[in-house]
Amino acid sequence: MNQKCAELIKYGKKIVQANLVAGAGGNISARDGRTIWMKPSGFALDEMTPGDLCGLDLATGRQVRGVNKPTSEYNMHLAIYRIRPGKRHAAVARNGDFGSHFPTRRSPS
Repeated sequence: MNQKCAELIKYGKKIVQANLVAGAGGNISARDGRTIWMKPSGFALDEMTPGDLCGLDLATGRQVRGVNKPTSEYNMHLAIYRIRPGKRHAAVARNGDFGSHFPTRRSPS
């Protein structure tokens, strides 16, 4: 199993356990080289398995891994990674009482 996929599954469960999403709401993605792994459409964050995830090519946006349809917000996720190449390593889109989107990076710059 890919480490990035395992991390997405782990953090998807943590997000739900912390009550940061309502129901199945929210999306999560992570960069793995040229592939962006993300939650598929219609899956709850705490019910995904690594085999459920979708892998999209960063440059083309085409699905290159997985069989499930990616989240409808896949273009937003791709844009986050394209804006600052090499700086963004994960993104979360939280759907709850107050929506929030926050990209993550490994350094403060």
